[in-house]
Amino acid sequence: MQRLILLFLLSFLFLSHIQKKPKKTNMTYRFQASTSGKRHPPLLVFLHGLGSNEDDLFSLAPSLDSRFQMVSIRAPHAYGQGGFAWFDVQFTADNKRIIDVRQAEQSRLQLLEFLEDLQKEHPYDPSQVYLCGFSQGAMMALSLGLTRPDQIKGLMALSGRILEEVKPLVASPEKLVPLEIFVLHGIEDQMMPIQYARDTRVFLASKGIKSAYHEVHAVHTITEEGLKLMVNWLKDKG
Repeated sequence: MQRLILLFLLSFLFLSHIQKKPKKTNMTYRFQASTSGKRHPPLLVFLHGLGSNEDDLFSLAPSLDSRFQMVSIRAPHAYGQGGFAWFDVQFTADNKRIIDVRQAEQSRLQLLEFLEDLQKEHPYDPSQVYLCGFSQGAMMALSLGLTRPDQIKGLMALSGRILEEVKPLVASPEKLVPLEIFVLHGIEDQMMPIQYARDTRVFLASKGIKSAYHEVHAVHTITEEGLKLMVNWLKDKG
């Protein structure tokens, strides 16, 4: 009898220990530690574009402010050969894009959960979280920042747009006041026409957000000029 009681107590202690272990993050990512020496440094999160992966934007890390703890996340849905997507996109015969709205919302919620889990593995300053998204990743950055400005301090939207389906979910103007947004777009971008960026600037202004807005002579890519603008914007953040 005493042996059974002892085994029960040992099992209870073992299970309690497991339950108290930090939960692992629910997404694949790459990580670069901050050089600031702070226990809770600012966080910069990279969100790649359609058909790419976590290695893509992470290549920018050496050029950006090393005070930031940097994380590049792999989108949850397989897309193409070795690529991933935040949500599926179907192209019609007349080149219109039909997005999977359900997947886009799931990815938005999954990113919020990821940030919560990451805090347990790599502690960061929750008041200094910045997103950097390219193309579809920019759409996710805008979706997350505009709907949850309590979780996001600022974001860089590169060659993207605001999803129409997200606009009804955008936080009230008074909650958006602290949000800092950088918009960068190529004038010659044929995949995401420049009008998307101009419409984004108008929408942000209608919500009382004065964005750092830049148009550059480029196609659907990040140029050396664009990277310099990003570096300059980040230098007084965090």
